[in-house]
Amino acid sequence: MLALDAPRQTSAASRPKTRGRSQALAQFRSVADADDSDEFLAGLASLGDARAFDLLVQRYRTLMYVCARRRLGSDAEADDVVQESLADAWTKISTLKDLAAVRSWMLRIVASRSVDVLRRRREHDSVEDGDYAASDTQSPTTNAQLALLSAALHIALSRLPEQQRRCWVMRELESMSYQDIGDELELPVSTVRGSIARARKALAIAMADWR
Repeated sequence: MLALDAPRQTSAASRPKTRGRSQALAQFRSVADADDSDEFLAGLASLGDARAFDLLVQRYRTLMYVCARRRLGSDAEADDVVQESLADAWTKISTLKDLAAVRSWMLRIVASRSVDVLRRRREHDSVEDGDYAASDTQSPTTNAQLALLSAALHIALSRLPEQQRRCWVMRELESMSYQDIGDELELPVSTVRGSIARARKALAIAMADWR
């Protein structure tokens, strides 16, 4: 066992009142790994582990973008919403009580910020005179872009091995637990986790141009 130096005795007045989480964690190397569960990564992130949060971002950024893009019909606005949502999530993750629900929590932040953008649109439109242009979300161009986005995701999913694809769909689109997926597919939970992790990495690469 390594011997640690005894802490110096200092007066209460000379001690810093607070000690930032980042300063404390900077002394240690993150133990976060890409194959870790959402709950474990969220727990580390809630303590200020930036690497753990970055792994959550890699895991869910594409899904967050798809959700924002479908609501807003705008690449630029969707990207802004995702960026703002991630910043919001980082500052508030320490308040998350159900760490295992970090995925749905991050998607709720995206949905809330998307609603704010739509509300600002309506408020802007309400003060303009004359004929209004058709909503961007209803334009043929936007509908075509959404169709291309959905098609790109469908193609990327179709290129995954069947087991990875089924595990990803059950987890990300149906919100099933790892245990339930394992029971459904008759696979060990460890295999389910590994399949989902590999699927996420492959989809992140395939969908990179849509971020």
